Formats: sequence, C-alpha cells, structure tokens
Amino acid sequence: MTLLWCGPFKVEVDDSVLALAGDRCLHRSFITEGAADFCLKRVATHSPGARPLKAQHSSDGCVALKGNTLEAHLPDTLYPAELALRVLYQVALARAGAVLAHSAGIAVGEQAVVALGLSGAGKTTFSTLAVEYGGARLLSDEICALFPDGRVYGTPFRSDGQCTPTPEVAQLKSILVLRKEPFERIEPVNTSTVLPALLTQTYRPFVAEELSATEAFGRLSATAAQVGVRAFAFRKHPAAGRFIADWVRNG
Repeated sequence: MTLLWCGPFKVEVDDSVLALAGDRCLHRSFITEGAADFCLKRVATHSPGARPLKAQHSSDGCVALKGNTLEAHLPDTLYPAELALRVLYQVALARAGAVLAHSAGIAVGEQAVVALGLSGAGKTTFSTLAVEYGGARLLSDEICALFPDGRVYGTPFRSDGQCTPTPEVAQLKSILVLRKEPFERIEPVNTSTVLPALLTQTYRPFVAEELSATEAFGRLSATAAQVGVRAFAFRKHPAAGRFIADWVRNG
C-alpha cells in the first residue's frame, strides 16, 4: 500500500492499482507518510451492491464504498484502475467540501489560476507553457479540486502533458476560459454567461449520496463568484507562458 496526498487528506492505495494506472496517474510527488484518512483496497470478488465503473458492465470493474474504504474489483487493465482512483479522490474531496473539475491548474507563489474547458480547448498547452517558460508549478493538467473559498489543490491525474503535478494548495486568483488567438490578453467575462459551460466540466459525482450533481454545481458556482472568471487569449508560444505567470504574480 502507498500513502498519497488527496487535497487535505491522506489516502492509502493498493500498489497494484497504482501500477495498473501507470502514467495516467503521476503519483510519485504525492507520496507521503502518516495515518490514512481513506483507503482504496483491491479485492478478488466484488461485494453485493458494488457499482460498475462503466455503465452496467461489471467486467470493466466495480467499486463499493464502505465507510472510508473503497473496495475495488478490477481487471488487470489501465482505465478501470484510473477510474477507481478517481472515485477515491471524488469521495475524499467531496467530504472535504470540494468539487473535482476537468481543468488545468498552475500556481505561481501562493496564487493560482485554473482553466476549465472541453478537450481540445488548450488546457495542456496552457499549463505546459506556464510551467516551462513562466516558472509556474503544475497542479494538474487534467483534474483540479476546487473549494468554494477559493482554495485549489492539485491531483496526480494527467492528460497529455509531460510536466509533473504537485499536491500543494494555492489560492485561486481566477478561473480562466481559454481562447486561441495570435496574441495574449486577459479580459473579464460575465460569469453568468459562461457558468453553464463551466458547470459541464465538473465530474459527475460517482457516489451520489456523497455529493449530488446539484451540490457539485453549487460549489463551483460559489467558487466562480468568489474569484471571478476571465478569458485568457493566447497562442502556442513561450511568450504566452511568461504572460500568464507574470499576470498571476503581478497582475
């Protein structure tokens, strides 16, 4: 078993699950010591009432939540292992008061920005440029944990980038909507006009008893109200990484 940071909590994960997840979960920098708050345990047979990870196909793996322990019955394949890890993080962070969002987050000093958007919006490009050319630290280029008070935590999950995520916490300066343009600029947007699209980027609560979809949306709405939403127009160029890191630092 390996102990990992999960927001403010520590979670114990079966080593075989981490091995199966491979580089879809860059967990090395999340390893810690101490007592676990939650546990992901791989089991040989699924428990009565276990929920399939994908649709109704239990052959793709299933999980059962028992208190603070998530029991996972998994095939020896990558994606079920990654999905089980995501469920563990969802449950733990939901209990901490957060919501998980499909997003890329970077930190500069004690502040951070998080970019939400569909696949192809440029989240990985944005975060990679900020890290490689702006001196930012990557929280994640796939999933960030957002709190209504503006705190944001990194997670070990990755998309296509090569930078290593970190488990640290930072204070959100803004939520960003990305735009691909031939120059860099930051401009305010009307939160109410973009919030419906942002809400689609929250992860559907796998265990609805822990966090309903309505509550998840409410938490993201509160975060957006707390820190504001801005548009970041940028190009795939080192200058974009320097621009956004400087804005977080000084803007």
